[in-house]
This record gives sequence, C-alpha cells and structure tokens, in this order.
Amino acid sequence: MILYRRLPARLVDAINAPVLRLAIGNFEKLGLRRAAKGPRQMVEEDGRVPLIDVGTLAKIRDGSIKVRGGIDYFTPDGVVFADAAGEKFDAVILATGFRPDLRPIMPDVEGILDKHGMPLVTGRATAAPGLYFCGQITVPTGQLREIGIEAQRIADDAKRFART
Repeated sequence: MILYRRLPARLVDAINAPVLRLAIGNFEKLGLRRAAKGPRQMVEEDGRVPLIDVGTLAKIRDGSIKVRGGIDYFTPDGVVFADAAGEKFDAVILATGFRPDLRPIMPDVEGILDKHGMPLVTGRATAAPGLYFCGQITVPTGQLREIGIEAQRIADDAKRFART
C-alpha cells in the first residue's frame, strides 16, 4: 500500500501478516513453503514480487493440482522426486522463472548496473549521460503507478538534458 511506503519493510510485513493469513489461509498445509521473508521485504531486498494465485490455491485445495517436492531426475515416462517417489506423466511443464539481466546488451557501460544486471537507478538519470531506465526496479506500491511517475520525471529531466 502507498500509505506504508515510508515504513520499514519488516514492520509493513508484520502489520500485513494477519490479513494475509485470513485472506489466503494456511497454504503450508497444502505442501507449499512459506518464504523466509515477508512480501515487502522480498521486494526491497531481492527485487522480487511474491505472488499468490488464489485460483491456483483453490485448485490445490480441491485436488485438481497436486504439490510435489523437488525433482531428482526424469525417466523415459515420468519423474523421480527428491523423496524417491516416482510417478508417470504424459507431460511435464517446467516453470523456471526469469532473471532480467541487462549486462549482455550493455557490456561496455560502467556504473549503471548492479551485480545482477539490474539498473542501479530507475526513473532518473543514470551515471551514463542521456541514459534512463523506467520501471526496472520492483516496488511494493504498484508497478504501473510507479512507471507513470518515473516516466514523467524522465521526460522532465530529458527536456533539461536536451537543452544543454
């Protein structure tokens, strides 16, 4: 929430924890693991937006989706899981996620990307004259809202840059 913007991440997560528990229930009973950090802390420290798809939780609860542990290896007709249980499958879908890394497309620009290839600043001028990033850092206050704010700030700054 925007009201929480200036509060420390741990405090915001502590305030919101009871509301989240009421809204989604105890998903650990479904075989899912709770993150070591709260949602706001994950956004600020790791740049990751935690998502809980209530539709998926409903499918897990009604048995349409089964939660299993890690995969040890694939067999010709299925999977052996880390707990040594094997199961046959017609198809396996791997949801591997993504990690945006801008270093490959900007190999010669120094001082603008962190060790993960993410911009050090977004919504304002970088250390490279005339280079701006917009919406590249995850925020807990709504990505589209922040992109709009950053875009306006960049436009104003770019006008000043173009005049000089």
